[in-house]
Amino acid sequence: MTILDSRFMPQNYILPLEPGCYYHVYNRAIGKELMFYNEGNYFYFLKKYHQYLSDCVDTYAYCLIPNHFHLLIRTPDNLLQSDKVVSEAFRRFGISFSQSINKQQSRKGSLFMRPFKRKKIESDDQLSAVIYYIHFNAVHHNIVQNLIHYKWSSFASILSEKPTHLRRAEVLEWFGGRENYIKSHKFQKDYYKKIQDLLIEL
Repeated sequence: MTILDSRFMPQNYILPLEPGCYYHVYNRAIGKELMFYNEGNYFYFLKKYHQYLSDCVDTYAYCLIPNHFHLLIRTPDNLLQSDKVVSEAFRRFGISFSQSINKQQSRKGSLFMRPFKRKKIESDDQLSAVIYYIHFNAVHHNIVQNLIHYKWSSFASILSEKPTHLRRAEVLEWFGGRENYIKSHKFQKDYYKKIQDLLIEL
């Protein structure tokens, strides 16, 4: 299967979201603005994400950074008109979250870049790479020194036994269990820049 490289796509090209496929979804705030100003904003983002997206995508990993976010999702096999349904859900989610930030910050207009960016995951190598990439994002941006200490990524949630909307069991199965999941992340920090060859950098 040919991988569609965004570097060779027209600027206005929007990759369709097909049923039963994995996607790295990401976006950032416009210009140099922030997306998250306080802890409540992070909680609200996750709450609204679940409200609008949990019925039409499965979520495997995430990381929320002050001015952008990353997600690993999968569209269900049996979702008719997958692109239309999921895109509309993301649109409604984006509007809802933007309105809350606009009210809080006394700002107007769009908060997110448009459209929501996405890349289809085409191989098992890309699947594991995007999870590393997402979880190490806060380290990459010098927010924390150790990904274990970052509260707004799914790294710790995957290991927790608390209820979650994440597809936790499947992620751990991909890595061969909890110990391998922890060990593999421990040794991937220096691999981060190499991973970028497989993914799209913000």
